[in-house]
Amino acid sequence: MKGKQTSVSIILNTALIIAAFTFIIYQLFFAIESLPENTTLIPLGSWLHPVLSKILSIVVVALCYLIWFQFIRKYKFIEEMKPGLLPFSLLLLALNPVFLVELENAAALFCLTLAISYILTISNQANVLLPIFSASLALGLSSLFFTPTILMLLFLWISIGILRAFEWRNYVITFVGFGMPFLYLYGIAYLLAIPLPPFQINIDTTVLKDVQMLSSILLYILIVLISLFSISRLFSHQTKMVVHQRKQMQIMAAFILFSLLLFFFSSSVKQTIVFAAFPLMIFYGFMLQQTSRRWIVQFILLLFFAAYLWEAVFDDFPFL
Repeated sequence: MKGKQTSVSIILNTALIIAAFTFIIYQLFFAIESLPENTTLIPLGSWLHPVLSKILSIVVVALCYLIWFQFIRKYKFIEEMKPGLLPFSLLLLALNPVFLVELENAAALFCLTLAISYILTISNQANVLLPIFSASLALGLSSLFFTPTILMLLFLWISIGILRAFEWRNYVITFVGFGMPFLYLYGIAYLLAIPLPPFQINIDTTVLKDVQMLSSILLYILIVLISLFSISRLFSHQTKMVVHQRKQMQIMAAFILFSLLLFFFSSSVKQTIVFAAFPLMIFYGFMLQQTSRRWIVQFILLLFFAAYLWEAVFDDFPFL
């Protein structure tokens, strides 16, 4: 019986991956015609052909996937079910394929991923100034590509507070690392007389204005419910974790929180929701690992995503 449930889970998992990836490619190269408004100081996408920019975005995001799976293996966040993690984050990309239209978004995501990789090494080093400097430098670069991610500097301070005892030098060095990309960019632009767009962050309270289809609203609600349940399941088992794993999970939860706060500093939900997808898939994978009938969760996700695909393609919500 268990073997049969595993086979069904694998089939549903594969179906989700194929459906989500196919829809992303279709939307990216055949459906999305115009570029969304973005907030960036380095318009990488404008320097390249749109098709090349989209291809590079896919490559960069795929590299982020590899790095996050290395996190999972190295820090043993999840002992098994690693292939089952992929559909959850792919669904968020499928709901927001416009994220991949601009190369700057993918570059910002890659820099945030690098920052996380440095932050996670802080707990097991005697001298933490170098990884803290590297993390703040990566966050500074991320802010050049997508300016709302400047908010992640607060996330870095919180992470340092979780992992280390208070030491004023650990916080001062973050200003040095974070400011260096801005210093070099504005310095070079001044010397070469290159005009730069103004650095600005606009607070937008209409974060759900991009969500129009009923099926996408329902799928978002389902993903939120699954995410909340996954996070609660993991933290209910935190007493069984060693101290450093518990702290790393707290950092992941903080990263999700700050990623969601980026909604209010962007002109489009579709540009920011993907930032939270990668840590969310860790919590989702832990929930699947603790669930005996994981195929039920996967089947419900597939059913709701099928409804979303139907409405996206035929402009008509099924069953109504």
